[in-house]
Amino acid sequence: MVKHTLRVLSQLIDWNELKYFGNLLSFFKEFIKMKKLRSPAFDCLGSIVGKGMSEEEKIQVIIQTGFIEEVSKVEFEKAKDRTEDDDLEEVDEEEKFLSSISEAILRVGKWSLQLYGQHTRILQKEEDQKNYVVILEHLLNKAMYLLDCDKPSIGRPVLEFFAHWVQIHAKQPELTED
Repeated sequence: MVKHTLRVLSQLIDWNELKYFGNLLSFFKEFIKMKKLRSPAFDCLGSIVGKGMSEEEKIQVIIQTGFIEEVSKVEFEKAKDRTEDDDLEEVDEEEKFLSSISEAILRVGKWSLQLYGQHTRILQKEEDQKNYVVILEHLLNKAMYLLDCDKPSIGRPVLEFFAHWVQIHAKQPELTED
């Protein structure tokens, strides 16, 4: 029942103002620690950071929610090198969680790539500029890590994120380092 409630909350977050859900953040973070609830709980966190808002607000929300820390913690346990002895339900839960992570990386990654190469002009505060770079670096690093898994539900969003990255470089070749 909690799992279904979290799935519904994730969609409600997409459709409503953040002010209605801010007090639930600590619950989402606690649920992320529970293997059976971490996927829908992370969907809620992903919905929060994926909402439309100004660039400055988005950076603050990403930092304040601990989104980057949660993404950075993610590691394969069973999804990558599954054995016959693995509990299939546990493997399935991990795959769902990693899919949630990769979808969030795509969503936040697309936003971050819209600023790519212009963030120092668009973001007025130096702290926001630095945080933007940190966010983008963490997203790219975790996306690279997730590419090591052969599950389409995990790899497809990550590949889409990298496709956007390549498109940005094709449109703005001056951003490519020699």
